[in-house]
Amino acid sequence: MRYPSSRYLQTTGIPHIICPTYSRDQACAILALHPQNVSSPDHSSNENITCEDDAWLWSQYCQAIWDSLAKGSARDLMSFSALCHRLWRPFVQPIIESTYGPRDFSRLVIYQRKLLQDESYLQNDIIFTPSPDLQETTQHGKQ
Repeated sequence: MRYPSSRYLQTTGIPHIICPTYSRDQACAILALHPQNVSSPDHSSNENITCEDDAWLWSQYCQAIWDSLAKGSARDLMSFSALCHRLWRPFVQPIIESTYGPRDFSRLVIYQRKLLQDESYLQNDIIFTPSPDLQETTQHGKQ
């Protein structure tokens, strides 16, 4: 029911369903059902990375994101998923460049610790910061 009838507001108890937040293990298990690939489908490098490597790395990555950023801010599954997808490409960039292998997770976390500590990724998408090109175009249009 999207909008409850006004008669429900006059009763002592409003019918509702309690949806508790997911725990760390539950949220990571849900996201691990659809692991991301290290390299994009059109990118031919890193052919030695298997689907098992992708699944293992994605699972470890989701747990690291939860521990570093999401447990305090991304309390629902959708925001946690969005945060994981937003940081995935920058996080695996050293693997794509062959600096690290897909199973060197601890070294990758140490290398990318600045990325895992940057809270600017937690800002809502509502906040709009125009690019310098857009600001320049807007300023020329006003003159």
